[in-house]
Amino acid sequence: AARIKEVVSIPVITVGRLDPETGEDILRQGKADFIAMQRRLIADPELPNKAAEGRLEDIAPCLACMACHALLEQHDYLRCRINAAMGGTQDFAIKPAAEKKKVVVIGGGPSGMEAARVAAIRGHEVTLYEKEPRLGGLLNLAAIVKYGKSQDFEDMVRYLKTQIAKLGVNIKLGKAVDSSAISEMKPDVVLVAAGGIPVMPEIPGIQSRNVISTSK
Repeated sequence: AARIKEVVSIPVITVGRLDPETGEDILRQGKADFIAMQRRLIADPELPNKAAEGRLEDIAPCLACMACHALLEQHDYLRCRINAAMGGTQDFAIKPAAEKKKVVVIGGGPSGMEAARVAAIRGHEVTLYEKEPRLGGLLNLAAIVKYGKSQDFEDMVRYLKTQIAKLGVNIKLGKAVDSSAISEMKPDVVLVAAGGIPVMPEIPGIQSRNVISTSK
C-alpha cells in the first residue's frame, strides 16, 4: 500500500488481518489513507468502539479460521467460531436474565469460559471449575505448536480469561467436580463443558511413545 500511495493521487485503502494497533501505525506513518477490516469485525462488531475507548483487551480476537468465508462460498448463513451471535436473529442477543441464578460451569476451556462469560453478562452468579491448574483447555496444547495460528489461540485464551475475571466469575482451578460436590453446592444450573473425546484413527504405531495426541 505504501508503494502504491507513492505513485497515485487517489486515496489508498489497505487490508489484511490488521489489528487496531497495526492499523493505527499504518495511518500515522502515512502508508495508507484508510484501513479495512472484515473478519475482525465479524468476530467483534464493537471493535471500533472498544478501540476508540482504549479497551483493546475487551476486543474478541479473530482466529482467521476462514469458517465465515467458507460458509459464504457455500451460500450458507454467515457464522463465526468466536461470535456465536453472528448470523442469528435478535434471539441471540445477550439480555439480562429475568431471574438471577446460581450457575456452575464445569470445564475451563474455550466453551466453558464462553458459557461463564455469557451467564455473567446476563447477571447470574457464576462459578467455573477447571481440574487443571490453568484455564484454556486444549487451546493451550494447540498454542504450543509453532505455526501461523499459535498466537491466535493464545489471544483467545487471554481474551476469555480477561472477560470472565472482569465480570466477577468465581474461578476454581485444580478442582475436579463430581455429583456429590454438585449436590453440596446446590446450584440452579450446571453447564458441563469438560471437552470431547478425540477420535483415534487406527494407524499402525499410533500408540507408540513417540506419538503425541490430545488424548494423552
